Amino acid sequence: MKKNDLVYICSPLSAPTKEGMWQNMENAEHYARLVSEIFGCRAIAPHSFLPEYLDDHIPEEREAGLAFGLSVLKLSKAIIVCGSRISSGMQGEIKVAGELDIPAYVLLESEGGAMLAEIKEMPGPATPDWKGTEKKWKHIRVAFYLEEAGLCRDTFRTIEGPERYFNRSTADGIWYTASPAGNYCENDCTVGADIVFEIVSNGEIRHLDGNGDFPGKKPFIPFREFEKTLAADTLAAHPGLKDYHAMKEKLISLPGGEAYADPRRLSDNWLYALNFGEETEETIGTASWLGTEYHVLAVRYTHKPTGFAFRNYRFRRSGRDTRTSSHDLLLYDWDEESTMKGENR
Repeated sequence: MKKNDLVYICSPLSAPTKEGMWQNMENAEHYARLVSEIFGCRAIAPHSFLPEYLDDHIPEEREAGLAFGLSVLKLSKAIIVCGSRISSGMQGEIKVAGELDIPAYVLLESEGGAMLAEIKEMPGPATPDWKGTEKKWKHIRVAFYLEEAGLCRDTFRTIEGPERYFNRSTADGIWYTASPAGNYCENDCTVGADIVFEIVSNGEIRHLDGNGDFPGKKPFIPFREFEKTLAADTLAAHPGLKDYHAMKEKLISLPGGEAYADPRRLSDNWLYALNFGEETEETIGTASWLGTEYHVLAVRYTHKPTGFAFRNYRFRRSGRDTRTSSHDLLLYDWDEESTMKGENR
């Protein structure tokens, strides 16, 4: 820790009474001032002043306070643990510091001043690495939160301890810490290679992923990759299926479609004039993503202007009503009898 370094003060805040909490706020301010004066650094204790403005009993304000504290912690060169007890909130902060490889110290006060004792062992279970030597892997349990296809990332949220967010690049699989401030869940710092993400869904660990190589690694599969694989598997099981362009060309080749053959002319209203709400579907297979089962469907539509019937292959989460939306695999087929009916209209 160097002079003028930003350091984070970690001390208790919660107390049985309001007076006790105010006393803890004063203690935090004292610790920050003491560390700054003795060690020449810039010590900050967000909990020494945030409760004056944010109500810890209002979930949204508490979340804002925690997010601010974690953003400051990420910028800090060290975390200083102060006080006579370790609260649950402090445990979460110490754990985050360990995951980010931020050095941790304990403040020891005496009549003559104060000193810092480095914490050598940070939280994180030990697991043998592939060479047979002991390596400390730091496990973080997360759940899938959302997919940002346009930004090429999947976002995950912790399910234990302080709420935090992490991004996984769909381009190269690199994991980043994510900040909820500004552009929501924007990439922050690259996650350390010693962190193992336990990706949980439906109460079970489905994937073990991270930036390092560790025993049992099972990388997360983005939903878009699952969708592409499912389309390829469906095509392999039904080799005669056609793609969207072939389907479009077929419709335009039918009577009435000649007017829409010019690519400069808007044809969507004619192409998508289907019997929505009257289609029928058949389940032809199943697939699983993050422990959730999906049904592969062959949905039969009729093109109203021509009477031409065809099947569109799609998939939907199992258990959902047939009237709910489904995902399009952009695969199609039709039979010659339906084609002849369409041409004879």
